Amino acid sequence: MIVMKLGGMTIADAESVKKTAGIIKDRLHLKPVVVNSAMGKTTRQLLETALMAARREEKESMRSLENIKRIHSGMAKELFSAGAGAVLTRMEPFFNELDRLLEGLLGLGELTPRTQDRFLSFGELLATTLTDAYYREQGIPAVWMNAQDIIVTDDRFTNASPVMEPTAGNITGKVGSGLKSGHVPVIQGFIGSTRQGIPTTLGFEGSDLTATLIGNALDAEDIQIWKNVPGLMSADPAVCPSAYTLRHITDKEAEELTFFGAKVLHPAAMLPARQKHIPLHVCDINRPGHAGTEIVYEDRPCSNDIKSITCKQPMTLLQVRPRNVIPACEFMTEVLTRMDRDRIYPHIVSQSGNQVAAVIDGHIDLDALVAHLAPVAEYQMISGKASVTLVGPMRNKRRTMIAEMNRVCGDIPVDYMMHGVSPGNLTILTDRESAHDLVRRLHDHFFRETDPSVFETEETDH
Repeated sequence: MIVMKLGGMTIADAESVKKTAGIIKDRLHLKPVVVNSAMGKTTRQLLETALMAARREEKESMRSLENIKRIHSGMAKELFSAGAGAVLTRMEPFFNELDRLLEGLLGLGELTPRTQDRFLSFGELLATTLTDAYYREQGIPAVWMNAQDIIVTDDRFTNASPVMEPTAGNITGKVGSGLKSGHVPVIQGFIGSTRQGIPTTLGFEGSDLTATLIGNALDAEDIQIWKNVPGLMSADPAVCPSAYTLRHITDKEAEELTFFGAKVLHPAAMLPARQKHIPLHVCDINRPGHAGTEIVYEDRPCSNDIKSITCKQPMTLLQVRPRNVIPACEFMTEVLTRMDRDRIYPHIVSQSGNQVAAVIDGHIDLDALVAHLAPVAEYQMISGKASVTLVGPMRNKRRTMIAEMNRVCGDIPVDYMMHGVSPGNLTILTDRESAHDLVRRLHDHFFRETDPSVFETEETDH
């Protein structure tokens, strides 16, 4: 059997859903399990709606939710010219629950992590209701399953971690039974629930993790992450049009890329696949016969020192030093403990003497953190930053590569240039407005020539 995870942009409109149905039909002989994300940017839209309601922006939040409902209803009418009524009836309870939650947020004026997870979960529930019905209309023996009855997690809302034993048991018992009866299970990514049945989410891009958890439990022959992009690339093509598609990359390099900003896979998604060495492919719905990028578990020869350059922005640089004499290790522990309490997970942490520097996602509100730190530490917060990370084999050449990177940076301001803990990455912290220029300069420098066994080029693929 195989697992097919369909990302949000692969089901963003009716034509995309029709395309994915054709791809699934062509693979029925492989016994697929389908994992769906929410449609398009629905999750982000739901989050914005909830935040508006928490700010008591009644008209704006209600208008936003009505727009989300209108998009899903419109999709149903477009996909089911005759039978849209039955699908709309199935979606109605989800719409009603969203209305009730929005009313509660407007009254409370606060969005807790627990409520946020419940609100966001409806993106996947609505999407799978649509796709499951359409797949069955197209002759695919689909069966809808609720991931909240299958994926068991802890209670760290908005970024929950799966509890492996009960989750694996549910997958083999429920999803496995669906496969044995000849069905194609259609299940939501991104969402789960605690042992007490409280809805949770696995963090953005968490559908990838759902897919690999299922693949691990069912000993899949292949896990396919379907996107509307060619695969993993040497840089974001929107920033660097000359970027190349990677034929293959190691699981460790893929983890580095996703952690440092490449929005192709969930950072934790590789682990369940790696545990059983299950092949993992990033595939393009626009080229369903193409292999895409294969994530491999062993090093393969590559004449390029760098395989990909990724950028993450906006970032905030937080620098803190203790107000009183305290051992450096104790101060570092104090800072990290306070971050953990506020659910702030730094991108990069470094320490020099008693000073700690942390690079943090610029979207995160740090007011609570600095209020907690103020009694014990002096701090400086610098916003408007970006990190640019180079990932690749490097072959013990990081010292010489730093010298090369300094030359390439030229007049671009650099705050830090850092070795990663692993030998396969180097990160530059720069100003946000300079980041894309830096990516293009580095790409032009490190990809003047490319290894045709690793990178697709016009010469080798056309």
